[in-house]
Amino acid sequence: MVVRALGREGQHDAVCSLLDEMPLPPGSRLDVRAYTTVLHALSRAGRYERAVELFAELRRQGVAPTLVTYNVVLDVYGRMGRSWPRIVALLDEMRGAGVVPDDFTASTVIAACCRDGLVDEAVTFFEDLKARGHAPCVVTYNALLQVFGKAGDYTEALRVLKEMEQNGCQPDAVTYNELAGTYARAGFYEEAAKCLDTMTSKGLLPNAFTYNTVMTAYGNVGKVDEALALFDQMKKSGCVPNVNTYNLILGMLGKKSWFTVMLEMLGEMSRSGFTPNRVTWNTMLAVCGKRGMEDYVTRVLEGMKSCGVELSRDTYNTLIAAYGRCGSRTNAFKMYNEMTSAGFTRCLTTYNALLNVLSRQGDWSTAQSIVSKMRTKGFKPNDQSYSLLLQCYAKGGNIAGIDAIEKEVYGGTVFPSWVILRTLVIANFKCRRLGGIEKAFQEVKARGYNPDLVIFNSMLSMYAKNGMYSKATEILIQSRRAA
Repeated sequence: MVVRALGREGQHDAVCSLLDEMPLPPGSRLDVRAYTTVLHALSRAGRYERAVELFAELRRQGVAPTLVTYNVVLDVYGRMGRSWPRIVALLDEMRGAGVVPDDFTASTVIAACCRDGLVDEAVTFFEDLKARGHAPCVVTYNALLQVFGKAGDYTEALRVLKEMEQNGCQPDAVTYNELAGTYARAGFYEEAAKCLDTMTSKGLLPNAFTYNTVMTAYGNVGKVDEALALFDQMKKSGCVPNVNTYNLILGMLGKKSWFTVMLEMLGEMSRSGFTPNRVTWNTMLAVCGKRGMEDYVTRVLEGMKSCGVELSRDTYNTLIAAYGRCGSRTNAFKMYNEMTSAGFTRCLTTYNALLNVLSRQGDWSTAQSIVSKMRTKGFKPNDQSYSLLLQCYAKGGNIAGIDAIEKEVYGGTVFPSWVILRTLVIANFKCRRLGGIEKAFQEVKARGYNPDLVIFNSMLSMYAKNGMYSKATEILIQSRRAA
């Protein structure tokens, strides 16, 4: 009764404390509703292993899980990460017990695929659901949209949107938020901005998340003025910025080294009643790292500790990347070792931060071992991973490494995202490979991506160095049109 009462009030920490302080006597058991409540509480508290142990105990006691119980445990597996075989086994168990998956099951499983970058697995599961007669709801479609959005595959994201509308499933604000995010990752800032107009025309109010996403799209292509203008528009429309908004703007200002404006924005943030959080601190660390200000990175770190801010996994990842950008491999790996000693599990961001360190030194041999370790731990390299590995090969002059990644990209094994293709252009330029840079440039245009100034300049310089002045002139004309 106490567990149920606490569960109804959302007192998850209290439920966990109760379980710790009053363990069940040997031979006794809770009913399935109480077990489910405790499992949910453990999940929300991040105590995933304890939740898995309790679920095993539930089954040993002969308690039959309900649909809600299964959904909670699927969510636990999804939050744990690298648990796809367990999820598949639990789905089989559900169906074997006659428990039919519902919309929450579908969205939970697809969200788990999204966290681990399992695009093919998400699609297979989704199609199998439909084949079994399940009609996806908007939440399920949104989860699948997020999978493609995270992968930067805007073509498939648009296909999901079209299927939704054809099946009479009305897109909601979350749908357009995910679509805007997909465009932002693909480098289509104009299309991301149009999502704001589309939402308004359909009577959907853009929220802080929507504005943040579009501002991110502007920031990704260096259009800081447009992002700041949208920030002003956001406030005038009555949409209240949140801490994430301010952190986002601070990050953009940092990239431009507009330190004075950053300080002004920090003041506005404080006047608006927002207290800098870990992301704010991490942003300052990242900015100092980007500018190669190693002493300032250390001073910010000392400032965090003096304020009693506990270092999180994200902070350690940021420190690794920051010291790496400063060229301090020693401090970067020192932070990595501290992170491991503190008990934080390494994630994809951690490995990418290490690759960032190595890419600046061209240490492709160590970088390959990091990627190998990443895969061994169950992580799939993402766009950033491949981009950093390409940078490492280019810096170290490893042509065979570049060729290997090109083979995967052009062969369809790795999705040719904007980030990867852009890096292929730059890597081939650094290695003076005319054929490679031309092929990457043609792929950029074939995919509908908008070449930026770095790409145009790389092409222009390559053609000029090879005496191909007519092609250089053609690139110059294209760049002016794009501008």
